[in-house]
Amino acid sequence: MKDGIISLIIAFGVDYYLTPFILIFKSTWQERGMDAISIERNVLIFHFAAILSVTVLVYFIILLVKCIFLDKHDYY
Repeated sequence: MKDGIISLIIAFGVDYYLTPFILIFKSTWQERGMDAISIERNVLIFHFAAILSVTVLVYFIILLVKCIFLDKHDYY
């Protein structure tokens, strides 16, 4: 549970720094003449995808580090 919360906090931090790049896409879509609803939907999809993918990636990295370095069990 604690690992998931930590990875979610990191994901929101990464999403905060990705926002300027998403706004570049938004201005490109506006220049192409897309309607406002489609643009906002695409922005929300980008934010959701960024948060979800970074959360899963960081969570698995935390689990991998725990398994490698903090393993206290002997399997032999």
